[in-house]
Amino acid sequence: MEVTFCLYTDSFGVFSIPGVNYPDNLFQLYKRNTKISRLLRAIIFKFNFPFYGFLFGKRKNNLAIAKKVILIETNYFDKVYKYIIKKNPSIKLYFYYWNPTVRSKIDFRKVQKYANVYTFDIEDSNKNHIAYNSNFYIPEVYNHYRLIRTHGNKILFIGADKEGRYEKLICLQKRFLSLNLYFVAYLYSLDMNKSSCDNIYIIRKPYSYDDYLKITSNYDIIMEILDNKQSSMTLRVFESHNLHKKLITNNINIKNESIFDKRNIFVYNSIDDFSSKDFAAFISANYVASNKGNYYSYNERIKRFI
Repeated sequence: MEVTFCLYTDSFGVFSIPGVNYPDNLFQLYKRNTKISRLLRAIIFKFNFPFYGFLFGKRKNNLAIAKKVILIETNYFDKVYKYIIKKNPSIKLYFYYWNPTVRSKIDFRKVQKYANVYTFDIEDSNKNHIAYNSNFYIPEVYNHYRLIRTHGNKILFIGADKEGRYEKLICLQKRFLSLNLYFVAYLYSLDMNKSSCDNIYIIRKPYSYDDYLKITSNYDIIMEILDNKQSSMTLRVFESHNLHKKLITNNINIKNESIFDKRNIFVYNSIDDFSSKDFAAFISANYVASNKGNYYSYNERIKRFI
Protein backbone atom coordinates (compact mmCIF):
# COMPACT_ATOMS: atom_id res chain seq x y z
CA MET A 1 0.00 0.00 0.00
CA GLU A 2 1.37 3.42 -0.96
CA VAL A 3 1.02 6.24 1.57
CA THR A 4 1.01 9.75 0.09
CA PHE A 5 2.15 11.47 3.26
CA CYS A 6 2.51 11.08 6.99
CA LEU A 7 2.59 13.82 9.61
CA TYR A 8 4.70 13.11 12.68
CA THR A 9 4.81 15.21 15.81
CA ASP A 10 6.56 14.99 19.16
CA SER A 11 4.06 17.44 20.64
CA PHE A 12 1.70 15.78 23.11
CA GLY A 13 -0.88 18.56 23.53
CA VAL A 14 -3.50 18.97 20.84
CA PHE A 15 -2.21 15.77 19.22
CA SER A 16 -2.67 13.42 22.16
CA ILE A 17 -6.07 13.93 23.78
CA PRO A 18 -7.49 10.69 25.19
CA GLY A 19 -10.47 9.32 23.28
CA VAL A 20 -9.92 11.35 20.11
CA ASN A 21 -9.77 9.41 16.83
CA TYR A 22 -7.00 11.23 14.99
CA PRO A 23 -6.57 11.09 11.18
CA ASP A 24 -4.95 7.90 9.93
CA ASN A 25 -1.93 9.75 8.58
CA LEU A 26 -1.08 11.65 11.78
CA PHE A 27 1.22 9.87 14.22
CA GLN A 28 3.15 10.50 17.39
CA LEU A 29 6.86 10.39 16.62
CA TYR A 30 7.87 8.73 19.87
CA LYS A 31 6.38 5.85 21.83
CA ARG A 32 6.12 7.73 25.12
CA ASN A 33 6.40 11.24 26.51
CA THR A 34 7.06 10.66 30.19
CA LYS A 35 9.83 12.48 32.07
CA ILE A 36 11.91 9.30 32.03
CA SER A 37 11.46 8.76 28.28
CA ARG A 38 12.35 12.39 27.51
CA LEU A 39 15.50 12.08 29.63
CA LEU A 40 16.40 8.82 27.89
CA ARG A 41 16.00 10.44 24.47
CA ALA A 42 18.14 13.39 25.51
CA ILE A 43 20.95 11.12 26.71
CA ILE A 44 20.85 8.85 23.65
CA PHE A 45 20.84 11.74 21.18
CA LYS A 46 23.41 13.85 23.04
CA PHE A 47 25.99 11.07 23.18
CA ASN A 48 25.21 9.81 19.68
CA PHE A 49 24.28 6.26 20.58
CA PRO A 50 23.85 4.46 17.24
CA PHE A 51 20.74 2.42 17.99
CA TYR A 52 17.74 4.60 18.73
CA GLY A 53 15.03 3.25 16.42
CA PHE A 54 13.24 1.71 19.39
CA LEU A 55 12.37 5.21 20.63
CA PHE A 56 9.97 5.84 17.76
CA GLY A 57 6.29 4.94 17.75
CA LYS A 58 4.72 1.84 16.24
CA ARG A 59 3.79 3.70 13.04
CA LYS A 60 7.45 4.20 12.11
CA ASN A 61 7.09 1.45 9.48
CA ASN A 62 4.91 3.84 7.45
CA LEU A 63 8.07 5.75 6.68
CA ALA A 64 9.19 3.04 4.29
CA ILE A 65 6.10 3.41 2.08
CA ALA A 66 5.39 7.15 2.37
CA LYS A 67 6.08 9.66 -0.39
CA LYS A 68 6.16 12.64 1.96
CA VAL A 69 6.76 13.15 5.68
CA ILE A 70 5.91 16.34 7.55
CA LEU A 71 7.56 16.91 10.91
CA ILE A 72 6.05 19.48 13.26
CA GLU A 73 8.89 21.42 14.91
CA THR A 74 10.66 18.24 15.95
CA ASN A 75 13.51 18.40 18.45
CA TYR A 76 16.70 16.45 17.65
CA PHE A 77 15.92 17.00 13.99
CA ASP A 78 19.34 15.84 12.79
CA LYS A 79 18.87 12.42 14.42
CA VAL A 80 15.29 12.07 13.26
CA TYR A 81 16.28 13.06 9.73
CA LYS A 82 19.00 10.39 9.57
CA TYR A 83 16.58 7.75 10.78
CA ILE A 84 13.91 8.69 8.22
CA ILE A 85 16.35 8.79 5.30
CA LYS A 86 17.72 5.41 6.30
CA LYS A 87 14.20 3.98 6.22
CA ASN A 88 13.30 5.67 2.93
CA PRO A 89 16.10 7.43 0.93
CA SER A 90 13.68 8.78 -1.70
CA ILE A 91 11.19 10.37 0.70
CA LYS A 92 10.34 14.07 0.48
CA LEU A 93 10.76 15.73 3.87
CA TYR A 94 8.98 18.83 5.25
CA PHE A 95 9.56 20.67 8.49
CA TYR A 96 6.73 22.82 9.86
CA TYR A 97 7.21 25.54 12.48
CA TRP A 98 4.19 25.48 14.77
CA ASN A 99 5.68 28.45 16.70
CA PRO A 100 7.60 31.55 15.54
CA THR A 101 11.16 30.61 14.57
CA VAL A 102 12.55 33.21 16.97
CA ARG A 103 11.00 31.25 19.83
CA SER A 104 12.15 27.85 18.59
CA LYS A 105 15.30 26.01 19.66
CA ILE A 106 15.65 24.65 16.13
CA ASP A 107 17.58 26.83 13.66
CA PHE A 108 15.63 26.90 10.40
CA ARG A 109 18.83 27.61 8.43
CA LYS A 110 20.22 24.21 9.42
CA VAL A 111 16.93 22.44 8.74
CA GLN A 112 16.74 23.97 5.25
CA LYS A 113 19.74 21.88 4.22
CA TYR A 114 17.70 18.70 4.52
CA ALA A 115 14.01 19.58 4.36
CA ASN A 116 11.45 21.95 2.87
CA VAL A 117 10.77 24.41 5.68
CA TYR A 118 7.34 25.95 6.30
CA THR A 119 6.07 28.31 8.97
CA PHE A 120 2.59 29.15 10.23
CA ASP A 121 3.53 32.81 10.71
CA ILE A 122 3.23 35.17 7.74
CA GLU A 123 5.77 37.74 9.02
CA ASP A 124 8.16 34.92 9.83
CA SER A 125 7.75 33.75 6.25
CA ASN A 126 8.42 37.18 4.76
CA LYS A 127 11.37 37.99 7.02
CA ASN A 128 13.20 34.68 6.73
CA HIS A 129 12.09 33.65 3.22
CA ILE A 130 10.37 30.51 4.48
CA ALA A 131 7.35 29.00 2.76
CA TYR A 132 4.02 29.85 4.43
CA ASN A 133 1.22 27.51 5.38
CA SER A 134 -1.30 28.77 7.92
CA ASN A 135 -2.05 27.08 11.19
CA PHE A 136 -4.66 24.35 11.05
CA TYR A 137 -7.08 22.47 13.26
CA ILE A 138 -8.11 18.84 13.61
CA PRO A 139 -11.94 18.60 13.59
CA GLU A 140 -11.88 15.32 15.51
CA VAL A 141 -10.33 17.12 18.50
CA TYR A 142 -13.17 19.60 18.95
CA ASN A 143 -15.93 17.13 18.15
CA HIS A 144 -14.86 15.42 21.35
CA TYR A 145 -16.22 18.26 23.53
CA ARG A 146 -19.71 19.30 24.47
CA LEU A 147 -21.05 22.25 22.49
CA ILE A 148 -22.38 24.53 25.22
CA ARG A 149 -24.36 27.56 24.02
CA THR A 150 -25.37 29.81 26.90
CA HIS A 151 -25.93 33.00 24.85
CA GLY A 152 -24.16 34.93 27.58
CA ASN A 153 -21.09 37.14 27.72
CA LYS A 154 -18.67 35.30 29.98
CA ILE A 155 -15.15 36.06 28.77
CA LEU A 156 -12.21 33.72 29.37
CA PHE A 157 -8.46 34.03 29.02
CA ILE A 158 -6.03 31.16 29.60
CA GLY A 159 -2.35 31.55 28.81
CA ALA A 160 1.22 31.91 29.97
CA ASP A 161 2.71 34.95 31.67
CA LYS A 162 4.82 36.86 29.16
CA GLU A 163 5.35 40.39 27.90
CA GLY A 164 3.36 42.12 30.62
CA ARG A 165 0.24 39.95 30.35
CA TYR A 166 -0.42 40.09 34.10
CA GLU A 167 -0.62 43.88 34.03
CA LYS A 168 -2.69 43.81 30.83
CA LEU A 169 -5.17 41.42 32.40
CA ILE A 170 -5.61 43.69 35.42
CA CYS A 171 -6.38 46.63 33.09
CA LEU A 172 -8.79 44.49 31.08
CA GLN A 173 -10.57 43.35 34.21
CA LYS A 174 -11.15 46.94 35.31
CA ARG A 175 -12.52 47.87 31.90
CA PHE A 176 -14.78 44.85 31.63
CA LEU A 177 -16.10 45.43 35.15
CA SER A 178 -17.01 49.00 34.16
CA LEU A 179 -19.01 47.49 31.29
CA ASN A 180 -20.70 44.92 33.56
CA LEU A 181 -18.97 42.06 31.76
CA TYR A 182 -17.84 38.88 33.51
CA PHE A 183 -14.16 38.17 32.83
CA VAL A 184 -12.04 35.32 34.18
CA ALA A 185 -8.35 34.72 33.50
CA TYR A 186 -6.05 31.81 34.33
CA LEU A 187 -2.42 32.87 33.97
CA TYR A 188 0.37 30.32 34.18
CA SER A 189 3.26 31.98 36.02
CA LEU A 190 6.17 30.91 38.20
CA ASP A 191 6.71 34.46 39.44
CA MET A 192 5.97 34.19 43.14
CA ASN A 193 5.50 37.97 43.34
CA LYS A 194 2.31 37.66 41.32
CA SER A 195 -0.85 36.54 43.05
CA SER A 196 -4.49 35.93 42.18
CA CYS A 197 -6.90 38.88 42.35
CA ASP A 198 -10.29 39.90 40.97
CA ASN A 199 -10.95 36.70 38.99
CA ILE A 200 -7.40 36.68 37.63
CA TYR A 201 -6.04 33.36 38.88
CA ILE A 202 -2.34 32.56 38.94
CA ILE A 203 -1.73 28.88 38.26
CA ARG A 204 1.64 27.22 38.84
CA LYS A 205 1.13 24.33 36.45
CA PRO A 206 -0.20 24.74 32.89
CA TYR A 207 -3.44 23.03 31.97
CA SER A 208 -3.38 20.09 29.61
CA TYR A 209 -5.06 20.90 26.31
CA ASP A 210 -7.84 18.50 27.29
CA ASP A 211 -8.52 20.42 30.53
CA TYR A 212 -8.17 23.72 28.70
CA LEU A 213 -10.94 22.79 26.26
CA LYS A 214 -13.20 21.51 29.03
CA ILE A 215 -12.91 24.88 30.79
CA THR A 216 -13.31 26.88 27.59
CA SER A 217 -16.48 25.00 26.67
CA ASN A 218 -18.26 26.64 29.60
CA TYR A 219 -17.58 30.23 28.51
CA ASP A 220 -19.02 32.37 25.74
CA ILE A 221 -16.09 34.45 24.55
CA ILE A 222 -12.39 33.58 24.22
CA MET A 223 -9.90 36.35 24.93
CA GLU A 224 -6.61 36.31 23.02
CA ILE A 225 -3.59 38.48 23.81
CA LEU A 226 -1.03 37.95 21.06
CA ASP A 227 2.61 38.80 21.81
CA ASN A 228 4.74 40.86 19.46
CA LYS A 229 6.67 37.83 18.17
CA GLN A 230 3.61 36.43 16.44
CA SER A 231 1.49 37.75 13.61
CA SER A 232 -0.66 34.86 12.38
CA MET A 233 -3.57 32.80 13.63
CA THR A 234 -3.28 30.75 16.79
CA LEU A 235 -5.42 27.82 17.92
CA ARG A 236 -7.70 30.32 19.71
CA VAL A 237 -9.25 31.13 16.33
CA PHE A 238 -10.07 27.49 15.61
CA GLU A 239 -11.26 26.83 19.14
CA SER A 240 -13.75 29.67 18.85
CA HIS A 241 -14.87 28.43 15.43
CA ASN A 242 -15.33 24.80 16.42
CA LEU A 243 -16.75 25.36 19.90
CA HIS A 244 -19.00 28.20 18.65
CA LYS A 245 -17.47 30.84 20.88
CA LYS A 246 -16.89 34.45 19.97
CA LEU A 247 -13.31 35.71 19.98
CA ILE A 248 -11.66 38.92 21.16
CA THR A 249 -8.13 39.31 19.78
CA ASN A 250 -5.43 41.90 19.17
CA ASN A 251 -4.32 40.08 16.02
CA ILE A 252 -5.07 42.61 13.29
CA ASN A 253 -3.99 40.17 10.56
CA ILE A 254 -7.02 37.98 11.26
CA LYS A 255 -9.01 40.42 9.14
CA ASN A 256 -7.16 39.13 6.08
CA GLU A 257 -8.26 35.53 6.66
CA SER A 258 -11.38 33.96 5.15
CA ILE A 259 -12.47 32.76 8.59
CA PHE A 260 -12.90 36.36 9.79
CA ASP A 261 -16.44 37.46 10.55
CA LYS A 262 -16.88 40.67 12.54
CA ARG A 263 -20.00 39.20 14.13
CA ASN A 264 -17.85 36.50 15.77
CA ILE A 265 -14.42 38.13 16.03
CA PHE A 266 -13.66 41.50 17.58
CA VAL A 267 -10.20 42.94 16.87
CA TYR A 268 -8.89 45.55 19.30
CA ASN A 269 -5.84 47.81 19.16
CA SER A 270 -6.12 49.36 22.60
CA ILE A 271 -8.24 49.09 25.72
CA ASP A 272 -10.26 52.10 24.56
CA ASP A 273 -11.76 49.98 21.76
CA PHE A 274 -13.89 48.20 24.36
CA SER A 275 -15.87 51.41 24.83
CA SER A 276 -16.80 51.60 21.15
CA LYS A 277 -20.20 51.06 19.57
CA ASP A 278 -18.71 48.20 17.53
CA PHE A 279 -17.75 46.34 20.68
CA ALA A 280 -21.18 46.93 22.20
CA ALA A 281 -22.78 45.47 19.06
CA PHE A 282 -20.37 42.52 19.15
CA ILE A 283 -21.22 41.76 22.78
CA SER A 284 -24.97 41.98 22.28
CA ALA A 285 -25.04 39.64 19.26
CA ASN A 286 -25.03 35.83 19.35
CA TYR A 287 -22.40 33.68 17.71
CA VAL A 288 -23.13 33.04 14.02
CA ALA A 289 -22.20 29.56 12.81
CA SER A 290 -20.56 29.20 9.40
CA ASN A 291 -18.38 26.86 7.36
CA LYS A 292 -15.68 29.46 6.70
CA GLY A 293 -13.24 27.58 8.88
CA ASN A 294 -13.27 24.44 6.75
CA TYR A 295 -10.46 25.86 4.64
CA TYR A 296 -8.15 25.57 7.66
CA SER A 297 -8.98 21.99 8.59
CA TYR A 298 -6.18 19.43 8.76
CA ASN A 299 -7.12 17.59 5.57
CA GLU A 300 -7.26 20.85 3.58
CA ARG A 301 -4.09 22.49 4.87
CA ILE A 302 -2.01 19.35 4.57
CA LYS A 303 -2.53 19.44 0.80
CA ARG A 304 -0.66 22.73 0.62
CA PHE A 305 2.72 21.24 1.43
CA ILE A 306 4.14 20.97 -2.09
